[in-house]
Amino acid sequence: LMNELYENFTNAAKSHAVGVQAMAEQTLNGVEQMGQLHLAASKATVGELMQQAQSMLDVRDPQQFMAMQASMFQPMAEKSASYLRQMFEIISSTNVEIGKLAESQMKDAQQSFASLMDSAMRNAPAGTEAAASMFRNAFSASQEAINSAQNAARQAVATTEQNLTTMSDQALSTARGAAARNKR
Repeated sequence: LMNELYENFTNAAKSHAVGVQAMAEQTLNGVEQMGQLHLAASKATVGELMQQAQSMLDVRDPQQFMAMQASMFQPMAEKSASYLRQMFEIISSTNVEIGKLAESQMKDAQQSFASLMDSAMRNAPAGTEAAASMFRNAFSASQEAINSAQNAARQAVATTEQNLTTMSDQALSTARGAAARNKR
């Protein structure tokens, strides 16, 4: 029994270490993608700002200045919305991948624990069947609670994603409308 318990515990610890490493790698991948996005956006912004500054210096009258300023608003709003959407996609996909890894780790841990408990219950002294049954019922109830919490978390993430997409689309629509009004 002790060798079986030790082996189950060791295998669970090894599996956990592999899972933690996979989650760390996924997190670093997301951080790397965010860094690349930020760098690309920064380079593009600096270049565009320099072009706009040069164009502004060439302006000769106030109406031309106002028209130029208004024409810059929509592209800036669209680029900002695109940047935010890309940033959210990176965060969301990283979160989904880490969630999958965590769920897998949780499932493995639950199976290891259940196996460990079954082994311990098989070798339990006579007369402990009622306590073992009560423990199994409590374990089963805790598994159901964990599954419910995971489902609620998935639903919350999906709702948040939808809300952010809607807000981004509305902001872009508002920016386009404002730019169209400024052109008149």
